[in-house]
Amino acid sequence: MRLRLAAEAAGPVASRRTGKKKTLPELKIMEESLLRDRVELRKALEEQKKILVVLREENLKITKLKSDLAEAERSKNPQWNPGARQTVEDDVSGRQGFLIDLNCTPEEEDQ
Repeated sequence: MRLRLAAEAAGPVASRRTGKKKTLPELKIMEESLLRDRVELRKALEEQKKILVVLREENLKITKLKSDLAEAERSKNPQWNPGARQTVEDDVSGRQGFLIDLNCTPEEEDQ
């Protein structure tokens, strides 16, 4: 309730203008100036959009080139992976206790 009363009280005061009114020729000059500014700003915006498109395309090319170079580098120099080597060694050491005599048939092994 209090907010509504404050808004109603401030309404007429806020709409009052200070200073003198502008004449019709002054308003027309201001309008023409604003229209010229708008045209110039739209042209500048279009130029910025074109620049943005070019920069995005260039960025995509650079990103793709960077990715291709990284992939080529990975394929040239495979990285050493100590975990993978350890796993292979564990597999080999685990199999040493279970060596099979290939000259024996399975029936001879059961005896």
